[in-house]
Amino acid sequence: MAEEDELAAFQAELAEIEVEEEEEVLDAEEEEGERDLTGGASPEERRFEDDDGTWYVWDPSTRKFKPEGEDVAAAPVVPVPVWSEADMVFEDDAAPQLPSLKDAKKAVALAKDGGPGVPQDS
Repeated sequence: MAEEDELAAFQAELAEIEVEEEEEVLDAEEEEGERDLTGGASPEERRFEDDDGTWYVWDPSTRKFKPEGEDVAAAPVVPVPVWSEADMVFEDDAAPQLPSLKDAKKAVALAKDGGPGVPQDS
């Protein structure tokens, strides 16, 4: 019974530590500032005046400042290329072919038998 009590106490302690860690993470995120829908931090100032008198406002959809009152088009969507397995492998057409094991065994056998192209000991 004592082992079960120790296990329950240990599990309760772990749960308490996990709750404390989650609270610390939430507090840190609150201190970090607001987050927009894309997950990145928004600027603290959402509206400012430039040196030339132009007012700019933060646009969360494009994550950029845009002149106030003007519609700025979102960045164009770039299509994702579709790759096939053949596109992933580069094989040089002129690459030398290595001899197979069968060819190597034939060459060794010819060398032992004194076949063509093998110098004879005199």
